[in-house]
Amino acid sequence: MSHKSIIVTSRTYMQELQRDDLQDLYKLDTDLEVNRYVGDISKNFTETLLWYRDTRRHYRKDGFDVYAVRLKENNEFIGLCGLRLRGDSEVHAELVYRFHKAYWGKGYATETSKAWLEKYNNITVYSFYETENLASRNVMLKLGFKPCEKVSTRYDTTPGVWMKYEPKSG
Repeated sequence: MSHKSIIVTSRTYMQELQRDDLQDLYKLDTDLEVNRYVGDISKNFTETLLWYRDTRRHYRKDGFDVYAVRLKENNEFIGLCGLRLRGDSEVHAELVYRFHKAYWGKGYATETSKAWLEKYNNITVYSFYETENLASRNVMLKLGFKPCEKVSTRYDTTPGVWMKYEPKSG
């Protein structure tokens, strides 16, 4: 598989999702433990396909979105990471990521998220974590996110905290 990579880290590369990623995406989407803190998960292959198509639409419209994360050493699909433009009254970028359980606690969320923040170092980025999801909170704190006011009504029924990352000036 040789799709154009957008971001490379020491252990991974990230690229736009392609049709041949659908089975890997479906496995990630339907793992209940992986998606415990994700609001709108796919319940079947059709829903995964619709999410994939929406993501492809964001690539065309915004120039970026959530990308497949693969290991450099063997091209294995290990999860997703990226920035998604969102907006209620104002548009903002939201950092999102999900990884297969086998890759939890190994620094991949921090490593790949940091690479996105470095690539798009001129925009303010938000992220949301559910109160019980301490692993995501810790990732955001390591990256320099700070708690902030609610920026979206997307998670109104979910107890959690919005975090904000502002680019360093200078």
